[in-house]
Amino acid sequence: MPRENTREGIDEALADFTTHMRHKLLCVRHRPHWKESSIAFLLARAKEELVELEEAIASGDRKAVVREAADVANFIMMISDNEQWSGTRQADSHEGR
Repeated sequence: MPRENTREGIDEALADFTTHMRHKLLCVRHRPHWKESSIAFLLARAKEELVELEEAIASGDRKAVVREAADVANFIMMISDNEQWSGTRQADSHEGR
């Protein structure tokens, strides 16, 4: 029987993953804020981290996969954060689409 994407399951997965993302960001908080970086730079870094994620997957090191996935997600989050405009942080639900 296939698994179902429940709100609870999604919330749990997001909570677990964002914990890893937060940890990685806190480890490098001494670096300049991403608002000081261009989208091109952040995208290039995301691509570099994606290569590292692929290598971690190939190695079979599950902990490294989680760490590298958090790195990729953090750079994507930074791009999104830099592109925010007034009102986009409001509850703009795309649920069900």
